[in-house]
Amino acid sequence: MARHNPDPYATGRIFALVNHVTAVLDADDMVAVAIEALERAGIDTGDVDLFQGAEGLDRLDLNGDAHGPVVRLARRLEAAVGEEGVVHARMEHALRSGRTLISVDVHGRPERKAVAMGLLFALGAREIHHWGRWSFEDAARAS
Repeated sequence: MARHNPDPYATGRIFALVNHVTAVLDADDMVAVAIEALERAGIDTGDVDLFQGAEGLDRLDLNGDAHGPVVRLARRLEAAVGEEGVVHARMEHALRSGRTLISVDVHGRPERKAVAMGLLFALGAREIHHWGRWSFEDAARAS
């Protein structure tokens, strides 16, 4: 079952979105369709997290403000050397605007990444990204 507003930092990982595909879904009915499509494609719904509203934004803590100096430093480094800060700002705006961020753990498997990105793209999701260890990839650039 997909988790709603979980704490992605609970395991102590600094880079909470590593090996995840994330996307913004505009409507609640898109959320149900996306979860069903992912499940039909063989992705366990236990690997799916949904972030909604202020609580979801607090749990994600995209700037690392609530998770100490190490996470804050990591987030600042990401913003300084890559586009992650810009992407984080768009994700934050989406959550503040009532949209849902879906996050799919692909466990570092390229075939799962391709399936998740492809399905979310086909469903009309926006801001589709795969988060690698040191970079992220936009769906538009995915092969």
